[in-house]
Amino acid sequence: MKKALIAIGIVAVIAVFVLLNLKKNQSKAVDVQAEAVERRALTELVSASGKIQPKVSVDVSADVTGKIVKVAAEEGDVVKSGDLLFQLDATQIRESVRSAEAQYQSALATLDEARASLEQQELEWRRAQSLHESKTLSDRDFESARASVKLADARQVTALRSVDQAAAYLEQQRDQLAKTEIRSPMDGVVVRRNADPGEIAIQSTLNIQVLMVIADLSVMEVEVDVDETEIPRVSIGQLAKVEIDAFPDSTFGGRVTEIANSPRTDTNNQGVDFRVVITLDQSYPGLRPGLSATAEITAAHRDDALAIPIQALTLRTKKALEDDRKRFALQLAKAGVDSASVTFTGDVKEREGVFVVANGSAVFRAVETGIAGDRYFEVLSGLDGGEQVISGPMRAVRTLHHGERVKVTRKAKDEDENGGGGVRVEVDTDE
Repeated sequence: MKKALIAIGIVAVIAVFVLLNLKKNQSKAVDVQAEAVERRALTELVSASGKIQPKVSVDVSADVTGKIVKVAAEEGDVVKSGDLLFQLDATQIRESVRSAEAQYQSALATLDEARASLEQQELEWRRAQSLHESKTLSDRDFESARASVKLADARQVTALRSVDQAAAYLEQQRDQLAKTEIRSPMDGVVVRRNADPGEIAIQSTLNIQVLMVIADLSVMEVEVDVDETEIPRVSIGQLAKVEIDAFPDSTFGGRVTEIANSPRTDTNNQGVDFRVVITLDQSYPGLRPGLSATAEITAAHRDDALAIPIQALTLRTKKALEDDRKRFALQLAKAGVDSASVTFTGDVKEREGVFVVANGSAVFRAVETGIAGDRYFEVLSGLDGGEQVISGPMRAVRTLHHGERVKVTRKAKDEDENGGGGVRVEVDTDE
C-alpha cells in the first residue's frame, strides 16, 4: 500500500510538471512584427549586364592582296556609301590591265581578218557554184571552194571565242584594279581602324583580315547575358530600362528584340547564360560601341495585386505542422482554426506559406505566389486581404510554430510608395 501511494505521488508530480510546462509554453508570447496584406502595384524585373553595340555594322576587308598606300578615313569619321577608305598599290594590276587590253585589241583584229576572209571565201563560193552549174568548173575545184568557205567560217568562230575570252580577262583585270580602291559599303561612322599605310592587306576566305569597321550609330542596342534561371521570364517585345556606366545620370529606354535559343559556349563561365538583345528606342548622341551597361527588363507588371512582404514567406513541413496542431491545439481552437486548415496532397511534404496573426496566435496559411516585386510577392491564393502577416524578425519567421502565441511589437510600414515595384535579379557575367 505504501509503495502504491509513492507511485501515485510520483505520477502526480510528473503530471503537475508537464501541465506547468505546457501552460508556460502556451502563455509565453513571441515578439513579432506584422504587416497588413494589401493591394499594390508590383513590377518584376530581370537585370543583366552587357555592352552597347550598333544594330548594324560591317567589317571592311580586302578583296585583293596588296600593300596599303593610303588610308582615307579615320576612327570617328562619317562616311557615305562608296567613299574611299583604303588605296592599295595597283602598279602590277595596272600592268595586267594594259596587257589584257592589248590582248583584247589583238583578238578584235584577228576577228576582223577572219570576217573579211569569210566574206571573200563566200564570194568565191558563189562564183564557183555558178561556174559549176554551167559545167565550166571541175568538181574538184568546186569542192575545194566549198572547203575554203568552211575553213574561213571555223576561223571566224575561233576568233569570236578568242575575243570573248580576251574581253572576260580584261573585265577581270579591271575588276581587280577597282578592288585596289576599298570603299565604304554603307553610310555610317568609322568605329575601328586596324590597318596603317605600309601594311599588307591580305585577301583570304579562311581567316578574314578586318581592316576597318563601319557602323550605323543611329540605331544602338545592348547585348546582355541573362542567367538560365531567368531566361524563361524574358520574351520578345518586353520593355527595358538601360543604365550606361559612362552616363550615370541618364536612363535609356528600349525593348527586347532578340533572345538566343542556345546558351553561350564560354567555357570560362561556370554559369549558363543566354544572349538577349535590347534595341534602344531612339538615337542618343555620344553613345559608343563597347560601353558597359546594365539593363532592367520588365518581365511582368501588376497594377493591383494582393501582396505580402517577401520576408514573410516561409516553408513548413507536413510533420512540423502536425506536431504543432497537437502541441498548440488550445491556441488554435481559440483562434478558430480548423485542424485540417493546411492540406497536403500526393507526395507533397512541405508547403509554402505565411503566418497570420489570429487572436494572439501565429496561424500558418499556405499560399500560392505569383510575380515578385522588390519587397513584395503577389499572392494568387490563400489570403483574402486585410490579414496581418508576420514579417519579422527573420529568425522568428523561420522558427515560429503553427498556433504559437505571439505579440505584435511593431507593424511594418511600407517604405516604398509604389508598392515595391521591381525585383532585381542580378546576373554576373565574366568578361
